[in-house]
Amino acid sequence: MSCLCTIPRQLISSFSMLQVLRMFNYYSQGLSQDGVLFGGYEFLVEELLCLKYIIVLTITLKSSDALGRFLSSSKLRSCTQSLCLQEFSDSKSLNVLSLADMKHLHTLHLTSQYLEELKIGGAQEVVQSIRETHGFHSLHTFHVFSCGKLRDLTWLVFGQNLKFLFVAKCLLLEEIISTANREIGQQVPEMMGNLNPFGKLELLELTDLQHLKSIYCNALPFLHLKDIYVLQCPNLKKLPLDSNSTKERKIVIEGEEGWWKELQWEDEATQNAFLPCFKSQSSS
Repeated sequence: MSCLCTIPRQLISSFSMLQVLRMFNYYSQGLSQDGVLFGGYEFLVEELLCLKYIIVLTITLKSSDALGRFLSSSKLRSCTQSLCLQEFSDSKSLNVLSLADMKHLHTLHLTSQYLEELKIGGAQEVVQSIRETHGFHSLHTFHVFSCGKLRDLTWLVFGQNLKFLFVAKCLLLEEIISTANREIGQQVPEMMGNLNPFGKLELLELTDLQHLKSIYCNALPFLHLKDIYVLQCPNLKKLPLDSNSTKERKIVIEGEEGWWKELQWEDEATQNAFLPCFKSQSSS
């Protein structure tokens, strides 16, 4: 993460021919009201709207108002490759579906102590929209950090091309994909149809999730998974694995010895199959 002290207003918009701007995972130091980084970056978005020739954008936003204004521009949505959402003190929920048609978005970072829910709307609405627009088609990396009020990340069932998933320091998180999501009830497995959660996942990293109990309710076919890293997740007693989950068991499972010894398995055959995959890590 890089720090910027200030960017004067009307500076970015003055670069009328600007084609590439990278401001991903930046944070501002100081509260100069004369700069575009004041507040939730609403002023920054107004500057971006003036860039007629922008073709590559990576950006950080800090409020739902800034995100809403940003998403109102088809130009900004279509050219954004990486998006970092921080703070969001003006909202308790985020409609993740609003990001689904960002066709070149490959990296999404989220950190907020205020967000309590990542909304995905009604099941039928979501599935239809995702299939029609090929939503989240380019998204391959999702990093969620210090979102202390989130309880699940169920929307990830629609990240069909996700390769790298990092989840850390989310105090209340109990499930990655929940079958009891408040919006879609008990319909998650049924509504998914031919959607295969984490079908292209290569790396799963879970760190300091004290209340995490489940990744997914059933075993999943991880055709591309190479590494599962679990540290300081004492209540995660089961992994979504069975004897058919990974190709030839070419996978490394990293974690603490104590956690590994207490894992529950689908059956003895599954336990024996994955025993050689474990690599001990210390929590210190």
